Amino acid sequence: MPYCPECGTALLGREAYCPACGSELSAYGGGRGAPSTGAGDDEPAANGPGVTVAEAGISPPGELAYEQYGRICLSRADGGDKRVLAEGYKPVWSPEGSRLAFADAFHPFDLVVLALDGERSVVARNLAHHDYVLSRDGALIAFRRMSLRYDPWIWTVDTSGAEKPHRLVKGIAPSWGPDGRRLCFTSNDYYIYEEARYRHGVYFVDVADGAEEFVCPGYWPNWSPDGRTIAYNNEGLILLMDADGSNRRELIPGLYPEWSPDGRLLTYFKPADGYANYVYELETGDEVHIGTGYDPSWSPDSRWLTYHRDDRVYLTETATGTEYLLERKAAATPAWRPSR
Repeated sequence: MPYCPECGTALLGREAYCPACGSELSAYGGGRGAPSTGAGDDEPAANGPGVTVAEAGISPPGELAYEQYGRICLSRADGGDKRVLAEGYKPVWSPEGSRLAFADAFHPFDLVVLALDGERSVVARNLAHHDYVLSRDGALIAFRRMSLRYDPWIWTVDTSGAEKPHRLVKGIAPSWGPDGRRLCFTSNDYYIYEEARYRHGVYFVDVADGAEEFVCPGYWPNWSPDGRTIAYNNEGLILLMDADGSNRRELIPGLYPEWSPDGRLLTYFKPADGYANYVYELETGDEVHIGTGYDPSWSPDSRWLTYHRDDRVYLTETATGTEYLLERKAAATPAWRPSR
């Protein structure tokens, strides 16, 4: 199991930067892309299902965007009607599903917003951006910039590109609140006097004035769809707290919790189980193993997940954990299109 050499956080083994403290990991063997199984391009991965969506005759709902050979592609979730939208990497949808944010293929430090009707705006130039996420009204993007001397800051910029990017607060892993006025994020500026060192903590920040509020020790906060709850990590556990930072309670062991659109489920990794993905139902406590993959994205109806592994894109039915292969060649970072 890999760990960050700076703060000790458990890792997936593929990160360029630690999600907790932001330390650059390339010198320690970290980096972009999931580990390869060595399977050929035309063969399913050794741990893959070998059954494509088309072969199974299933029709998952909606559409997915993903990167392939340096291009942003869009297809139906059953693989049909595939087309290339742009040259770029790591697509992220706007909440209404009409626009995509992504890194430009030829200028990878440029952040682009593309409307599906063809309008394209470069909203941030020459900024090394990570963790970009759109506000729930689609008006702003929050992203992380890493300077050459390891000094991570969260910036915001409006999605029209009309305003210059604004440096907001030192930290990583931003998550928008429901009203678009606050972010929760991770910072390693939380000082533990008993240990005489800094550790990662969860903070709030007001987007308008930059006022910060320390909430609790932890990292990787993620606001629920209804805005009432925040899931986060600390010491290898997933915890929940109310939106004001109160009523903190432990949930289950795991890392990187992601909410389903209906707020009933969480998906996460288990380091103790080979970094397999799981889905947890909050009401019942039921847990389903759904395979291994990276950058999971929920379907709008909360019944499916997509993720990538070994340069392939997979879909999994969350109720059963049944996995299907969607795209088998040089594909990564799938993102399910939100309902329109």
